Amino acid sequence: MESLPFGLAIGDALGVPVELMKWEDIRKNPVQDMLGNGTHLQAPATFSVDGSLAFHCEKQVE
Repeated sequence: MESLPFGLAIGDALGVPVELMKWEDIRKNPVQDMLGNGTHLQAPATFSVDGSLAFHCEKQVE
């Protein structure tokens, strides 16, 4: 269970640059690395508020 937040953060960081993009565009150019910029002009490996919320909730459950 300890690795769950890290997996969530990695998945979130992979998805942030393509958030709100059309599925067809993502399928043509799939995410294969930590990207920067994208939809929210974030640095590579930046996770979203979803990741932050998950970390906060996990801390509250401990």
